[in-house]
Amino acid sequence: MAPHWIAAGDRARSSPEPLWGIWSIGNDELPLLDDDLSGLRAIELGCGTGYVSAWMHRRSASVHAIDNSGQQLATARLR
Repeated sequence: MAPHWIAAGDRARSSPEPLWGIWSIGNDELPLLDDDLSGLRAIELGCGTGYVSAWMHRRSASVHAIDNSGQQLATARLR
């Protein structure tokens, strides 16, 4: 089902802040990621399109993304 999530992930990635869940709740309202993640290392398990990994990386964390679906990982690499 990886191809079904690409468009939604791309739309959310273009937002100026992370958006969470199917309701696209902004990180200012649901603060799941600090603005600065400098010096932190993270592993996102079940990364899907790599959306959360991308936001952690934008906020200066060192991130590794893992998924059991080769197709999802291929999608994440493109983003």
